[in-house]
Amino acid sequence: MYQDCLSEICLPSPGPVLPNGLPDNHLACSPDDPTCDAIPGDQACTFSFRICFNIVNESRYECRIRGPVTLTYLHVPNESKPKTFNIANVNAFEAAMIQLGGTISSFKGRSISFAPPLAETVCTEPILWTVPLKQRTTSVARRKVRINWHTFGSTRGFDGDHLFLRCNP
Repeated sequence: MYQDCLSEICLPSPGPVLPNGLPDNHLACSPDDPTCDAIPGDQACTFSFRICFNIVNESRYECRIRGPVTLTYLHVPNESKPKTFNIANVNAFEAAMIQLGGTISSFKGRSISFAPPLAETVCTEPILWTVPLKQRTTSVARRKVRINWHTFGSTRGFDGDHLFLRCNP
């Protein structure tokens, strides 16, 4: 099995697993659930995850793309026009990358570049991503969001990863 090894989602506790043994990237939570909501009491689900770079576990799979990592950026949500609740989420993503030594650059709108490139296995501090419930006139409803980022290495190619978050009432 081939995998991209530039970036991977790392969850604080074992999350759901796919039949092939890899972590599932679909997470669901309800507000105030201590197993998945990092900030209780706000009618939202705050997911905590890290992004790890240069993960290589060749006993499980063969890497198609290797580092060192030179750049990463959010593809979804679009940084130039995020929904109001995603502004803080985009900022949290960027802040985690800057803590690893990244700087804001202008590739594909707005991105984080690493100079020198990230050559070793390294993970961000926890990124807190808040998904509020949808507020309707007479009720609240679940909200689903998709996060997609692209990570580029010094060799050709990129690693695109997705995380799907759902907040249930």
